[in-house]
Amino acid sequence: MSKNGLKSCSKPKKTYVCEDCNKEFRDSFILKVHKRVHTGEKPFECTECKKKFGKKTHRDRHMLVHTGERPYSCDLCSKTFGQKYDMKRHRAKHTGDSFTFLCNVCDKGFLKKFNLDKHMLTHNVVVKVESVETKLSSEKKFNRPKKERIVIDNN
Repeated sequence: MSKNGLKSCSKPKKTYVCEDCNKEFRDSFILKVHKRVHTGEKPFECTECKKKFGKKTHRDRHMLVHTGERPYSCDLCSKTFGQKYDMKRHRAKHTGDSFTFLCNVCDKGFLKKFNLDKHMLTHNVVVKVESVETKLSSEKKFNRPKKERIVIDNN
C-alpha cells in the first residue's frame, strides 16, 4: 500500500540486454539497432554516393551534404548550416561560450562532458574506466561496464 492509500501495482519493466556489452534496453527493437555497433551492419545506403549507415537518421542527416539543405539557423544572425553541431559552434562565437571539453584526438569541442565521453567512442583511444584500462576497437566500441564514465587517460 502506498502513502496515499492506493495499491501499488508497478511490475518490473522487462529489459533486453546486449550480449556483447551488457547495455540494457527497454525495447527489443532498440537493442536490435544497437547490435549494429558490434556487427558493423549498415543497412541504410545513400542513394547518391552509396555510403552506408547503421541508422536511418544518420543516413538522412548525411543526405543534406548532397541536397545542399541547411535546416539549422543561428537565432542571432540567421546564418544557416547543414549540421546542428556547426550551428552550435558558430553561435558560441556570438555568445562567447567556449567548448570547454575538447577531444584530444580531433579537437572537436563540446559544451558538456557527457557528449565528449560519447564522442570518444568514435576514436580508437586508451581510456580509463574506473582505473581499468580498455582499448576501444572499432568492432567493440561499447566494451565497457554499464553506466561507467569514461575518463581520458592523458598519460
